[in-house]
Amino acid sequence: MRTVSVDLAIVRLDQSVSAVSVCGRGDLVASGGGDGAVRVWNTDDGAGRYNFGGREGALHAVVFSPDDEAVLAAGDDRVVQLWRLEETARAENLGGCDEAISTLAASADGRFLVGGGWDSMVTVWSLRRRVELRRMEGHDGTVHAVAVSPDCRLAASAGEDGTVRLWDLEGGRLWRTLSGHEGPVSTVAFTPDGRSLLSAGKDTSIRLWDVRTGTSARVVKGHTRPVADVAIDRDGGAAVSVGGDGRARFWFLDWEPELQVRGRWDDRVRPFLQVFLRRR
Repeated sequence: MRTVSVDLAIVRLDQSVSAVSVCGRGDLVASGGGDGAVRVWNTDDGAGRYNFGGREGALHAVVFSPDDEAVLAAGDDRVVQLWRLEETARAENLGGCDEAISTLAASADGRFLVGGGWDSMVTVWSLRRRVELRRMEGHDGTVHAVAVSPDCRLAASAGEDGTVRLWDLEGGRLWRTLSGHEGPVSTVAFTPDGRSLLSAGKDTSIRLWDVRTGTSARVVKGHTRPVADVAIDRDGGAAVSVGGDGRARFWFLDWEPELQVRGRWDDRVRPFLQVFLRRR
């Protein structure tokens, strides 16, 4: 991976904001924070659209539903609530956890909501039935981040214990544990093809994992302080990371060919390979 970096501008708000989410269409952004309210804004002009209040304690996780018709949030009060994007919407409770909830992720097919928090569990709810399906035990300490694979078959979780864990969403089985970080892991993100996973955390490194083998395909360092979050673009060719050093770093996820069998080189393919690599 290659990187460029830029300084982040600082915007001061009246209330602390600890979670944001952009809807799939890109025209709305939802935020949650210290006052326990979920606010939904237009991205084109910054105008407020909805304000869903009434929560006790701070919110730590906000996500849009896959159909962009609702927003879900959770935090210190240990309850996951859903609001439909209507002026008179009332909160629907999906359930809760034994302690504060720090992270949420929804599957693209609209079936699952995955969450984690201070109770060290990874909890799965049914978005359609509005019920808890299962709790998956394995982490030692707080779960800081969760993500769902594009094919909606796997969930990734990361936490205070420094591990990344991959779970079978249908059966709740622990499929694989990824170890290598030297300290808590704060964020995970699948590439659009679901074959790779990015993770980052307190050790300032960003790791690119091969999901099929569980091996760390690449380890890079660019931040000088803990990495707080990473996001991958829709094409899977680039990622952005932010951290305690006040900088955003843009990473180009370089393409590498996969050769199952090493064969003899045929020089006649050289012109075609050169054209292909230039276009990539």
